[in-house]
Amino acid sequence: MKRLRERLELRAQNLPWSAWVLLLFASGLAIRLYHLGSQCFWFDEAQTLSIAQLPLGEIYQRAYRPPLYHYLLHFWSLVAGRSEFWLRLPGALAGALVPPLLYLLGKHLYGKRIGLIAGALAVVSPALVAYSQELRMYSLLAVQFAALCGLATPLLEDDRPRGVVSLGYAVLAISALYTHYFALPFIAILAAWGAVAALLGGHRARLRRWTLLHAGAALAFVPWLLVITGGRGGTGDFTDATVSPILSEVPGVGAFLGRVWLFFGTGPVTSDWPPLRWLAWCLAGLTIVAIAATALRAALSLLRHSAGPAKPEVCDLALVWLLLAPLTLAGVMYHLRPGTVHPRHLTMLAIPLTLLLARAGDLLRSVRTRVARAPIALLGTAWWCLLGLLFLASTGLYLGDPRLQRADVRLLAEQIEARVAASDVVLLPYQDYAFDYYYQGAAKSYFLETRVGDEDLVAWAMPYLQGAQRAVLVQWVHAQSDSRSMLDWFLEANGHLVERFWVAERWVNVYDLDQDLALPEALARDVRFGPLRMSAVRFSPAPPSDERVPIALRWELDSETDTDWRVSLRLVDAGGMLLAADDRPILGEKAPVGTSLWRVGTVAHNYYLLPPSAGLPPVGYRVKVVVYSEEGPLQATSDGEPAGSVVDVGELVLAPPLQVTAPPALPEDTVTLDADLSKGLRIAGIAPLPDSIEAGQPLPVVIYWRAIAQLPAVEPDIALIDASGREIARDAGAPVYGGYPTDRWQVGQLVSDRRLLHPDPQAEPGTAEVIARLNGQSVLLGSIELTPSEREFYAPQPQVTLEATFGEWASLAGYDLEPELVAAGGPLALSLHWVARAASSTDAVVFVQLLTPDDRVIAQDDSAPAQGRWPTSGWVPGQVVTDRHALRFTDTEYRGKARLIAGMYDPNTLTRVLTADGHDHVVLATVTIH
Repeated sequence: MKRLRERLELRAQNLPWSAWVLLLFASGLAIRLYHLGSQCFWFDEAQTLSIAQLPLGEIYQRAYRPPLYHYLLHFWSLVAGRSEFWLRLPGALAGALVPPLLYLLGKHLYGKRIGLIAGALAVVSPALVAYSQELRMYSLLAVQFAALCGLATPLLEDDRPRGVVSLGYAVLAISALYTHYFALPFIAILAAWGAVAALLGGHRARLRRWTLLHAGAALAFVPWLLVITGGRGGTGDFTDATVSPILSEVPGVGAFLGRVWLFFGTGPVTSDWPPLRWLAWCLAGLTIVAIAATALRAALSLLRHSAGPAKPEVCDLALVWLLLAPLTLAGVMYHLRPGTVHPRHLTMLAIPLTLLLARAGDLLRSVRTRVARAPIALLGTAWWCLLGLLFLASTGLYLGDPRLQRADVRLLAEQIEARVAASDVVLLPYQDYAFDYYYQGAAKSYFLETRVGDEDLVAWAMPYLQGAQRAVLVQWVHAQSDSRSMLDWFLEANGHLVERFWVAERWVNVYDLDQDLALPEALARDVRFGPLRMSAVRFSPAPPSDERVPIALRWELDSETDTDWRVSLRLVDAGGMLLAADDRPILGEKAPVGTSLWRVGTVAHNYYLLPPSAGLPPVGYRVKVVVYSEEGPLQATSDGEPAGSVVDVGELVLAPPLQVTAPPALPEDTVTLDADLSKGLRIAGIAPLPDSIEAGQPLPVVIYWRAIAQLPAVEPDIALIDASGREIARDAGAPVYGGYPTDRWQVGQLVSDRRLLHPDPQAEPGTAEVIARLNGQSVLLGSIELTPSEREFYAPQPQVTLEATFGEWASLAGYDLEPELVAAGGPLALSLHWVARAASSTDAVVFVQLLTPDDRVIAQDDSAPAQGRWPTSGWVPGQVVTDRHALRFTDTEYRGKARLIAGMYDPNTLTRVLTADGHDHVVLATVTIH
């Protein structure tokens, strides 16, 4: 094995350098040409191309980076046409030049072996390969920096370098500055190293020449500085960079540095594969130790040989400086503005990093100690092998795994082109350069700037939409635009959704528009939720019952808040059943930020598209609003009166469904029946019934009717029959609480009908059947098991009767007071008689207090209903709960009149439950304490 290795090394040494240059270039080019044109352009590439194809005089005005690459691409695109392969070819050629340049640089600094290793690593570097296949300037940056480092060595080593070297360095430095802004710190850091080296070496001529070269490059950059001062040039991407408000947590500098390592180790898109990620992190620790050891070894060597330091050690420190200084600067920039730096901006790091990887591995391989020479040498070889494996696997995945391919925008454009005509419009709430490049449809496409006021946006878009028969809305999931769904809401309020599909990481909504488009009328409201005020609501007039329901709420901030409030919008039927809901944060119009970042007086709209349920009847529904945070809901006032936490903001009447010939499918969990109850009336299915209920416990039944012929007005009833055949519950009448009689149904229409059966509390336990009946015909819907119940269902007869309603789920029917005469210090007990109206979402606590005329509490008792036996979350409508309280006196000396009050509160937020008239308690009686 040893002889074979020595023979191979000998043959490698005998090959001329030109052969290695040609081999590295050819192998690098072959990899970079593989599938070069198979993927479509993505956003950044298409944006670069769109600017490059402008007239020459406009490129520098529109360029968002220094314009050299755009100008080069402009002339090349005149030859290459629209082909992805040919347009990307110069980038691939530039990327293929990096391996031979690294070989030459490494050979000059350290010898042929390190040069070959560095060149080989560059051939398969996943980051360099990926950006050699993009229509971007990053492969050009890598070539420029490799060449700059190569030309810097004779400039700093020779007193009289050839003029062509100085000229080449100046041209490269200027071209790099005009290629990307991040070339500036790399060139400045390289310049600083050269100046210090020349100064410490006492080479004044070299220092003077070096300084003049960089001063000339800086002077040549002045024209572009004038462009920047004129407000152009794209510097706002760095100076004004902000973090997306959607992110709940911003990664720190440590996470950013980790991303940089993964970028160079595994490439821009392959680091999510666990084996590669694990290998990359394992090599990261070894790489840090090896580079640190290389730097320390070089520093110690310089200290020992201050008179004449060895060239390799000086090169080690130079490379470490060129690696760590830009990385440190990038970390500082990221810390100050996390949206500023991306690992691709640091492509130039690939040059010193690759050389240091080769150098550190070679040092490990060549370490000579008495004890550990073989293991350490083996470690160096293993390190090279693992790095090569990481690079090869990552590059192979990038080139060959279809899951890592970019979104196919060509397919997106083709599918939209097939769906639009000349009279239609295509809308994009962001500038999608890739779509603009590939889309060749008859309909015009428009970019809508959503970071303006909603009314301004509608006023701008309306002329383009009026007269259009169809609008296609394209929304890219990676673009933080229209986060409030304003455009969806407006289009659905003025038309109906024909189709919605997912392609190329974009949602495409196709709408057929009404003839006359208008912003739905704003209905004034005055509902206050703490610091927020809901001042208006917009209902789309009579939306179809089988489409999403558009609703908009107008919010104003009356006082500062440090909470990002959310709103739950609910659609409730006549029986109080929740049919649809949409929860979302309240966000600003011009910037999608939560209310904690609003200024007092800020106004914004929230837009909702409530999803329709299958067979939703076209009747009137109540729209209700809850404003909440993690700490719970806010209590509201409506027109100055207490309104509780759930506020009714109006009635919305739905129109008949648009699709009756092809009605919506039943929900997935529905039990399909397809049984005819009478001529033309079919029971399509029923929502799953519970396996068992307690006697007296209400049984909700959801039936899906289908009209298969024109129907007269019929009133089917739903009954619960016990094992003996006795009817123990019945709900009769026209469907949908009597609000949607069958003679209004359309043939083919699906109608969901909610019924509530109240079984006899005295019913015998056993199996009971749920049946539908009409004109002597019946259909079995299902069966349940009745179990004995300890719940009580009766008409309470308290000593003192009341009619007090708390929230939407409890009524206080009265109380029994013991004793009638109260002595100072007590005792005093009473029993409250509650009647449940519905189950509560929380387990409320009941409080009873005795108050003096000046509202001082002298006795109190707080406890869950019935000492916790019947928590409110488990109440069943119609259930009677007897709730006994023995008050504890805190003032045993008080004598005189006192008010006895009772109420409920949420133990999590200590918020009291309001009564129907808006009070937070009810007065039971006035007692005299003797």
